[in-house]
Amino acid sequence: DRELERVRLQQQARDAVQVKKDELKLRFAAEKGKFAKEKESLLCEIQRGLEDLRIEIAKHNETRRQRARTIVE
Repeated sequence: DRELERVRLQQQARDAVQVKKDELKLRFAAEKGKFAKEKESLLCEIQRGLEDLRIEIAKHNETRRQRARTIVE
């Protein structure tokens, strides 16, 4: 009878540990997904910023070319 109780308690402990492991796996997966979304969002933001910067540089260079052309003429 004691042996049966011991086995039952061991199984309960194993089950409790497994439940906790499963909860942690789910939480980790959710956090990983959230991180991936944030990373993607930041990369898009950086790409937009770089594109805006390229446009500004192109405008600036064009303005300089026009000024240089005006000075030469």
